[in-house]
Amino acid sequence: MADNELKYATYEQIATLLSYLATNYTNIANVFYDVFYNENPQDITIQLYDESGVLQSYTFPNRAKDMKYVLDGEGDPEGEVIAPKGSIYLDTLNGKAYIKQVGTDSNGWIFINPKNNTLEGYGSPNGQIVAEKGTLYTDKQNATLYIKGTSYGNSGWISFVSTELDVTPTQGSTKGVTSGGVYTAIEEVRSEIGNIEEALRRI
Repeated sequence: MADNELKYATYEQIATLLSYLATNYTNIANVFYDVFYNENPQDITIQLYDESGVLQSYTFPNRAKDMKYVLDGEGDPEGEVIAPKGSIYLDTLNGKAYIKQVGTDSNGWIFINPKNNTLEGYGSPNGQIVAEKGTLYTDKQNATLYIKGTSYGNSGWISFVSTELDVTPTQGSTKGVTSGGVYTAIEEVRSEIGNIEEALRRI
């Protein structure tokens, strides 16, 4: 048979294709209400014929379930919006996006900054916030800055804490303080600054 010769389907093939189409249409019609109008969050399973004529099963969340995990409102959701872990919230007032990292109450919302590797939230991120190495996190509750010092995961967060200086008079020299509490504190600060600089270079 030449390539440009028309290929006609038999009546049996046409009848089969129409039966597939009828099945798909009926199955879609049966779940239409639950997908778009049922207020109970749920997963919908539907069977449809694919392009190869194989009946496939598909499961997906209905609109009510999507809306349960994707929320919006005006302002920071922390302490205000109750949602399960994994929910997404859009602040329509400031154009910010948040993700619910922990719990099922109104706490644990983390700000997502798409422009750089920075996050913010309430409380220590250790054991709570999953992030890549080099990510910065601001604890708004305790005004503490953290950096992710290890590879991807929820551990390895390092806090940038201020060092309390011991100003008790100690032995010194003509070249300056060389021992005692002040010297030790200064060295700790220098070391910490070096760690911060090294971490920032890796971002």
